[in-house]
Amino acid sequence: MLEAAPSDLVVIDVTGADRTSHLDAVTTQRFTGVDPGTVLGALVLSAKGAPLVAAWALVDEDRVVLLAPPEAADHVTDELARRTFLADVTFTRREDLPVTALASSSEPDLLDPVAGPADTWHAVESPAGEVLVVHHAFGVELVGTDDPTVVAGDRPVRTVDLDELRIRRGEPRWGHEVVAGRLPEEYGLLPTHVHLSKGCYPGQEPIAHMWMLGRPRRRLAVVAGSAADDGGDEVTGSAGGVALAFVKADTRVGDVLADDLAVASFVGQDRDPVGWTPAQTRRRDRDDGTDRPGRRP
Repeated sequence: MLEAAPSDLVVIDVTGADRTSHLDAVTTQRFTGVDPGTVLGALVLSAKGAPLVAAWALVDEDRVVLLAPPEAADHVTDELARRTFLADVTFTRREDLPVTALASSSEPDLLDPVAGPADTWHAVESPAGEVLVVHHAFGVELVGTDDPTVVAGDRPVRTVDLDELRIRRGEPRWGHEVVAGRLPEEYGLLPTHVHLSKGCYPGQEPIAHMWMLGRPRRRLAVVAGSAADDGGDEVTGSAGGVALAFVKADTRVGDVLADDLAVASFVGQDRDPVGWTPAQTRRRDRDDGTDRPGRRP
């Protein structure tokens, strides 16, 4: 069965001849040279690495479409839009486009006929008009409709709470897991939202220092168990026996935490960081010889 929830993501069109180079300069992601139809994650950070914006970006031929939480969207339109200097780039908030979050509550393959390949987006026509189907690392967003049946067809759809849906699909949430005081490597968005070999941007130094020399104190995990709904010191959100929790960096899949919570997976563990190469020797790997830091156990 498919699960759907009305999303709070705000749609922002980024247009102008300098849109990709400007986004390269202010975000953690590389946009220059990316093919249309691609979905990227991107962060805007403070100089100390605190998240100011977390967004999904849809690369089109003549625009980039950002999907950002309300507070982060306000920063884009109130701050970034005023700091373009001489760049030809415009940020336009699209209040007319609703967003619906979609996930599968059983087999992930149920999403494939709806969403298409991961990390891509495409447009479909519906009675409500054009709908953008966005397939990112954690699930699907439908841009332009609040009715998921326009793309789900005859597949049954169950409406759920938005926080519940995001927790069940293991997605770090703005203001819950993605907060100041934690770096992308800790909340699991380094592989999807950061390009490690792109040019300079605000907040690059804390990320590079952690990646090359540091060792995260915590990692964001998906945990499961009868106590997941009861909360606990580590748990940041729970739904239906599944929870998101920050655990010690040396915790492994299968470890049992306090309150009988077992670690099922780590956010971002299935993807290698973009832009990383084996030539980037890291001091923190010398103790165990790991050469695949993106998939550390």
